[in-house]
Amino acid sequence: MLTTPKRRVAMFAAAALTLMLVSACSDSRVRDLELGMSKDSVLLVIGAGAPEGDSLPNVYKRIQYFVDSKFFDIFLFDPKNRKSWLDPLVTDKELTPIIVVQDKLEGTGWSYADELTQKYKLQIRTAPAAR
Repeated sequence: MLTTPKRRVAMFAAAALTLMLVSACSDSRVRDLELGMSKDSVLLVIGAGAPEGDSLPNVYKRIQYFVDSKFFDIFLFDPKNRKSWLDPLVTDKELTPIIVVQDKLEGTGWSYADELTQKYKLQIRTAPAAR
């Protein structure tokens, strides 16, 4: 069976999208998170394997907002435990946002973070999302 160039491009695009989605959440610590878990539990799970003495292990940057009577705690997870003040050139695609609202995990990943950006006008990305 011969494939047409359009079909070949579509199959390649689908494979690339699947690979991107899988790699975005490839860290087992992020996969181990469960919606509704407490902020303290989230920090314990994502901090596994980090050196002692770090108050926010494996968090590149923490962003906090109070909007519509809700407290948002956004942790940009970095499996390499880099920090924004030491390594400011880390890109968004190297990080995974973990969103805690009112001390409970609400969601993870850039698609969820982008939804919050649209709904509440939060600034989460270091650069505007590519459209």
